[in-house]
Amino acid sequence: REMYALRLEDLSVEFTVPSPKRGQMRFFQPIQVIEDVNGAYLFAGTELEATLVRFGLADRRYETKVRLADLGLVRWGGPLHFIEQHPTTRRLYFTSGPGHNLFEVDPDTMTVLRSLPLNDVVGTALLLDAERNVIYYQSGVRDALHAVDLATWTVTRTYEGEIHARRLALDRERQALYVLGHLSGHVFAIDLNTGERKWARSVGGRPHGLAMDGDDLWVNSFAG
Repeated sequence: REMYALRLEDLSVEFTVPSPKRGQMRFFQPIQVIEDVNGAYLFAGTELEATLVRFGLADRRYETKVRLADLGLVRWGGPLHFIEQHPTTRRLYFTSGPGHNLFEVDPDTMTVLRSLPLNDVVGTALLLDAERNVIYYQSGVRDALHAVDLATWTVTRTYEGEIHARRLALDRERQALYVLGHLSGHVFAIDLNTGERKWARSVGGRPHGLAMDGDDLWVNSFAG
């Protein structure tokens, strides 16, 4: 019941952060962990209780949490996943559900500032474009891939993504959004200006990881 900070040069353990005690949380099954851009906190999203959990990095201990079901925003049993943080405002964005699907949280007060229902069970991919203040949200039950404007908190455009796509990557130079289709086994490029699918490539069964490195797009697959 610990989280591990690993050194990048050799993957050795630099320090650990204990999980919340039983009296602090009934279930703690983190599916994502991110460090605050100012280095003060560690945030974890959980799988069963749709809970955002904050740990202090100075003393490496649990501090507080926000459980979305307690606020009536989601029903019990869903995940809280794909946490993104704005580098300027430090606000946190993530997916959850069933109920409301996209959330904005103040990292210091742990207050839900805004939430948005998107006619979904839970989003399966999320990407923040902090330069343009847009979030891309992939639906888990249909092909809809929404562009949500952070200023108005509304959907400004819906692209044809892929149901249950697992990862997104943004290519500013080519004005493209890459979508990793978990069910189809393809990665494909969407032209952000026209909305057209520019190309698609088979990458093996049930791909799950996607990352850009310069002009290279890296993909990993469960099935090889």
